[in-house]
Amino acid sequence: PVSPSFSLTDYIAGIYVAFATVTAMYYRDTHSEGTGQMVDLALYESVFRMLEFLVAEYDKLGKVRERSPGLSGHSSPAGTYVTKDGHYLVLVTSTDSTFNRLAEAMNRLDLLENEKFAVNASRLKHNKEMDAIVSQWIASKTRDDVLEILDTHGVPVSPILSIQDIFEHPQFKARENIVEVHHPRLGKVKVPGIIPKFEKTPGSIRHIAPDLGEHNYEILTNMLGLTEEECKQLEEKGVI
Repeated sequence: PVSPSFSLTDYIAGIYVAFATVTAMYYRDTHSEGTGQMVDLALYESVFRMLEFLVAEYDKLGKVRERSPGLSGHSSPAGTYVTKDGHYLVLVTSTDSTFNRLAEAMNRLDLLENEKFAVNASRLKHNKEMDAIVSQWIASKTRDDVLEILDTHGVPVSPILSIQDIFEHPQFKARENIVEVHHPRLGKVKVPGIIPKFEKTPGSIRHIAPDLGEHNYEILTNMLGLTEEECKQLEEKGVI
Protein backbone atom coordinates (compact mmCIF):
# COMPACT_ATOMS: atom_id res chain seq x y z
CA PRO A 1 0.00 0.00 0.00
CA VAL A 2 1.10 3.54 -0.78
CA SER A 3 -0.08 6.43 1.36
CA PRO A 4 -0.84 9.66 -0.52
CA SER A 5 1.44 12.50 0.48
CA PHE A 6 -1.44 14.83 1.37
CA SER A 7 -4.74 14.70 3.27
CA LEU A 8 -6.70 13.14 0.42
CA THR A 9 -9.55 11.68 2.47
CA ASP A 10 -10.12 14.90 4.41
CA TYR A 11 -10.46 16.98 1.27
CA ILE A 12 -12.73 14.51 -0.54
CA ALA A 13 -14.96 14.15 2.53
CA GLY A 14 -15.11 17.95 2.74
CA ILE A 15 -16.36 18.15 -0.84
CA TYR A 16 -19.05 15.55 -0.13
CA VAL A 17 -20.12 17.44 3.00
CA ALA A 18 -20.28 20.76 1.16
CA PHE A 19 -22.48 19.22 -1.54
CA ALA A 20 -24.64 17.51 1.09
CA THR A 21 -25.04 20.81 2.97
CA VAL A 22 -26.29 22.62 -0.12
CA THR A 23 -28.67 19.73 -0.85
CA ALA A 24 -30.02 19.79 2.70
CA MET A 25 -30.55 23.55 2.46
CA TYR A 26 -32.43 23.10 -0.80
CA TYR A 27 -34.66 20.52 0.90
CA ARG A 28 -35.27 22.96 3.74
CA ASP A 29 -36.23 25.75 1.34
CA THR A 30 -38.52 23.64 -0.88
CA HIS A 31 -40.51 21.71 1.74
CA SER A 32 -43.35 23.11 3.79
CA GLU A 33 -41.95 22.18 7.20
CA GLY A 34 -38.86 24.32 6.53
CA THR A 35 -36.57 22.24 8.72
CA GLY A 36 -33.05 21.06 8.11
CA GLN A 37 -31.73 17.53 8.36
CA MET A 38 -28.75 15.64 9.69
CA VAL A 39 -25.96 14.80 7.22
CA ASP A 40 -23.93 11.74 8.27
CA LEU A 41 -20.62 10.90 6.57
CA ALA A 42 -17.49 9.01 7.60
CA LEU A 43 -14.08 9.93 6.20
CA TYR A 44 -13.46 6.48 4.72
CA GLU A 45 -16.83 6.47 2.95
CA SER A 46 -15.80 9.32 0.67
CA VAL A 47 -12.96 7.25 -0.79
CA PHE A 48 -14.88 3.95 -0.69
CA ARG A 49 -17.58 5.55 -2.85
CA MET A 50 -14.96 6.15 -5.54
CA LEU A 51 -13.93 2.48 -5.79
CA GLU A 52 -16.90 1.88 -8.11
CA PHE A 53 -16.44 -1.39 -10.00
CA LEU A 54 -14.20 -3.06 -7.39
CA VAL A 55 -17.23 -3.88 -5.25
CA ALA A 56 -19.22 -5.53 -8.05
CA GLU A 57 -16.08 -7.22 -9.34
CA TYR A 58 -15.40 -8.92 -6.01
CA ASP A 59 -19.08 -9.75 -5.50
CA LYS A 60 -19.45 -11.51 -8.85
CA LEU A 61 -15.92 -12.76 -9.54
CA GLY A 62 -14.33 -13.00 -6.11
CA LYS A 63 -11.33 -11.07 -7.44
CA VAL A 64 -9.20 -9.16 -4.95
CA ARG A 65 -7.57 -6.40 -6.96
CA GLU A 66 -4.07 -5.37 -5.88
CA ARG A 67 -1.73 -2.65 -7.09
CA SER A 68 -1.05 -2.60 -10.82
CA PRO A 69 1.04 -0.30 -13.04
CA GLY A 70 -1.88 0.64 -15.25
CA LEU A 71 -5.62 0.30 -15.75
CA SER A 72 -5.27 -3.45 -15.62
CA GLY A 73 -8.14 -5.47 -17.01
CA HIS A 74 -10.07 -2.69 -18.72
CA SER A 75 -8.10 -0.98 -21.46
CA SER A 76 -4.96 -1.80 -23.38
CA PRO A 77 -2.63 -0.04 -23.70
CA ALA A 78 -3.16 2.13 -20.62
CA GLY A 79 -0.84 3.16 -17.84
CA THR A 80 2.16 5.20 -16.84
CA TYR A 81 5.12 5.45 -19.21
CA VAL A 82 8.59 7.00 -19.07
CA THR A 83 9.93 9.26 -21.82
CA LYS A 84 13.43 9.52 -23.17
CA ASP A 85 14.20 12.52 -20.96
CA GLY A 86 12.97 10.83 -17.79
CA HIS A 87 9.46 12.28 -17.51
CA TYR A 88 6.30 10.31 -16.79
CA LEU A 89 3.12 10.29 -18.86
CA VAL A 90 -0.28 8.69 -18.44
CA LEU A 91 -1.72 7.22 -21.64
CA VAL A 92 -5.19 5.66 -21.91
CA THR A 93 -6.75 4.08 -25.00
CA SER A 94 -10.21 3.24 -23.70
CA THR A 95 -11.73 2.68 -27.16
CA ASP A 96 -10.62 0.96 -30.33
CA SER A 97 -10.90 4.22 -32.28
CA THR A 98 -8.45 5.78 -29.83
CA PHE A 99 -6.04 2.90 -30.33
CA ASN A 100 -6.36 3.33 -34.09
CA ARG A 101 -5.18 6.92 -33.71
CA LEU A 102 -2.34 5.78 -31.43
CA ALA A 103 -1.18 3.25 -34.02
CA GLU A 104 -1.18 5.98 -36.65
CA ALA A 105 0.73 8.33 -34.32
CA MET A 106 3.38 5.67 -33.72
CA ASN A 107 3.52 4.92 -37.45
CA ARG A 108 2.52 1.34 -36.63
CA LEU A 109 -0.57 0.77 -38.77
CA ASP A 110 0.53 -2.86 -38.99
CA LEU A 111 -0.80 -3.30 -35.44
CA LEU A 112 -4.33 -2.77 -36.72
CA GLU A 113 -3.98 -5.78 -39.01
CA ASN A 114 -2.64 -8.00 -36.23
CA GLU A 115 -5.30 -10.18 -34.60
CA LYS A 116 -3.58 -9.78 -31.22
CA PHE A 117 -4.00 -6.00 -31.23
CA ALA A 118 -6.90 -5.15 -33.54
CA VAL A 119 -9.52 -4.84 -30.77
CA ASN A 120 -9.37 -4.11 -27.05
CA ALA A 121 -10.42 -7.61 -26.00
CA SER A 122 -7.49 -9.09 -27.91
CA ARG A 123 -5.06 -6.44 -26.67
CA LEU A 124 -6.01 -7.24 -23.09
CA LYS A 125 -5.07 -10.89 -23.67
CA HIS A 126 -1.69 -9.74 -25.01
CA ASN A 127 -1.31 -6.71 -22.76
CA LYS A 128 2.34 -7.32 -21.85
CA GLU A 129 3.37 -7.42 -25.49
CA MET A 130 1.18 -4.42 -26.30
CA ASP A 131 2.52 -2.49 -23.33
CA ALA A 132 6.10 -3.21 -24.34
CA ILE A 133 5.53 -1.81 -27.84
CA VAL A 134 4.06 1.43 -26.49
CA SER A 135 6.70 1.70 -23.75
CA GLN A 136 9.54 1.40 -26.26
CA TRP A 137 8.00 4.00 -28.55
CA ILE A 138 7.49 6.52 -25.75
CA ALA A 139 10.94 5.82 -24.32
CA SER A 140 12.47 6.77 -27.68
CA LYS A 141 11.11 10.32 -27.54
CA THR A 142 11.15 13.32 -25.23
CA ARG A 143 8.09 14.30 -23.23
CA ASP A 144 7.38 17.34 -25.40
CA ASP A 145 7.65 15.30 -28.59
CA VAL A 146 5.30 12.60 -27.32
CA LEU A 147 2.75 15.16 -26.15
CA GLU A 148 2.84 17.02 -29.47
CA ILE A 149 2.49 13.87 -31.56
CA LEU A 150 -0.31 12.33 -29.51
CA ASP A 151 -2.20 15.60 -29.10
CA THR A 152 -2.08 16.08 -32.85
CA HIS A 153 -3.58 12.63 -33.37
CA GLY A 154 -6.21 12.98 -30.65
CA VAL A 155 -4.80 10.38 -28.29
CA PRO A 156 -5.55 11.02 -24.58
CA VAL A 157 -2.24 11.60 -22.80
CA SER A 158 -1.28 13.67 -19.77
CA PRO A 159 2.09 14.52 -18.28
CA ILE A 160 2.60 13.72 -14.61
CA LEU A 161 3.78 17.09 -13.32
CA SER A 162 6.13 17.69 -10.44
CA ILE A 163 5.46 20.72 -8.26
CA GLN A 164 8.22 22.52 -10.15
CA ASP A 165 6.47 21.69 -13.44
CA ILE A 166 3.21 23.02 -11.99
CA PHE A 167 4.81 26.34 -11.00
CA GLU A 168 6.09 26.77 -14.56
CA HIS A 169 3.03 25.45 -16.42
CA PRO A 170 1.14 28.07 -18.50
CA GLN A 171 -2.26 26.48 -17.77
CA PHE A 172 -1.83 26.82 -14.01
CA LYS A 173 -0.79 30.44 -14.50
CA ALA A 174 -3.69 31.24 -16.82
CA ARG A 175 -6.18 29.71 -14.38
CA GLU A 176 -4.63 31.51 -11.40
CA ASN A 177 -4.26 28.17 -9.65
CA ILE A 178 -1.32 29.56 -7.66
CA VAL A 179 -1.74 32.88 -5.85
CA GLU A 180 0.44 34.85 -3.47
CA VAL A 181 -0.55 35.87 0.07
CA HIS A 182 1.25 37.75 2.82
CA HIS A 183 2.25 35.90 5.97
CA PRO A 184 3.28 37.90 9.08
CA ARG A 185 6.39 35.75 9.68
CA LEU A 186 7.18 34.17 6.31
CA GLY A 187 6.47 37.16 4.09
CA LYS A 188 5.05 36.38 0.65
CA VAL A 189 3.87 32.77 0.33
CA LYS A 190 2.32 31.04 -2.68
CA VAL A 191 -0.78 28.93 -2.04
CA PRO A 192 -3.47 27.20 -4.16
CA GLY A 193 -6.01 29.56 -5.71
CA ILE A 194 -9.78 29.45 -5.26
CA ILE A 195 -11.85 26.96 -7.26
CA PRO A 196 -14.37 26.58 -8.77
CA LYS A 197 -14.58 29.93 -10.49
CA PHE A 198 -17.98 31.64 -10.27
CA GLU A 199 -19.03 34.02 -13.02
CA LYS A 200 -20.88 36.51 -10.79
CA THR A 201 -19.34 35.86 -7.38
CA PRO A 202 -15.67 35.01 -7.93
CA GLY A 203 -13.84 33.85 -4.84
CA SER A 204 -10.65 35.35 -3.46
CA ILE A 205 -8.31 34.87 -0.52
CA ARG A 206 -8.98 37.89 1.66
CA HIS A 207 -6.81 36.78 4.58
CA ILE A 208 -4.86 33.75 5.72
CA ALA A 209 -5.74 31.55 8.68
CA PRO A 210 -4.92 33.22 12.04
CA ASP A 211 -2.00 32.10 14.16
CA LEU A 212 -2.76 29.98 17.20
CA GLY A 213 -3.91 32.36 19.92
CA GLU A 214 -3.77 35.43 17.70
CA HIS A 215 -7.17 36.66 18.92
CA ASN A 216 -6.88 35.55 22.55
CA TYR A 217 -7.00 39.05 24.04
CA GLU A 218 -9.75 40.21 21.69
CA ILE A 219 -12.01 37.28 22.56
CA LEU A 220 -11.25 37.17 26.29
CA THR A 221 -11.73 40.91 26.84
CA ASN A 222 -14.47 41.86 24.37
CA MET A 223 -16.53 38.67 24.49
CA LEU A 224 -15.83 37.19 27.92
CA GLY A 225 -15.25 40.41 29.84
CA LEU A 226 -11.79 39.66 31.25
CA THR A 227 -9.40 42.53 31.96
CA GLU A 228 -6.02 42.83 30.26
CA GLU A 229 -4.39 42.08 33.62
CA GLU A 230 -6.33 38.85 33.91
CA CYS A 231 -5.30 37.92 30.37
CA LYS A 232 -1.65 38.57 31.23
CA GLN A 233 -1.97 36.31 34.29
CA LEU A 234 -3.40 33.52 32.13
CA GLU A 235 -0.51 33.99 29.72
CA GLU A 236 2.10 33.89 32.51
CA LYS A 237 0.57 30.66 33.82
CA GLY A 238 0.68 29.10 30.37
CA VAL A 239 -3.11 28.83 30.11
CA ILE A 240 -3.13 30.84 26.89
